[in-house]
Amino acid sequence: MNPYYHNISELYDKEKSYIEKLDVLLNNYHLPLLERVKSSEVIFDIEQITLMFRDIQIIRDIHSQIFLRLQKKVKSWRPLIRIDDVFVDMLQLLQGSYESYSTQYSDIITLIRYHFFKSLK
Repeated sequence: MNPYYHNISELYDKEKSYIEKLDVLLNNYHLPLLERVKSSEVIFDIEQITLMFRDIQIIRDIHSQIFLRLQKKVKSWRPLIRIDDVFVDMLQLLQGSYESYSTQYSDIITLIRYHFFKSLK
């Protein structure tokens, strides 16, 4: 197998796996927490949930676009196909969404720790 094709295939597989993990995060954590806000089993309020999952859906959507574009490249494979355009086109979106999420990261961890230790009492 061509090493270049192998590398692109590996990147393709990693994007697919990452999207699947983001789907688990959104479907198994984010949505259930939102549902609990509507009930008497509130763990986090809506502002806290928004903080914790800020931009996750946007990040997932961007990576889905990357994945679809990589998929097209893999399906139309030819030697020395270029994939840099996939990432260059998405760079600004990626940078903005991850920057926004990462600036809130320490607040998110503090919030989760607070609720974790509170639940131990």
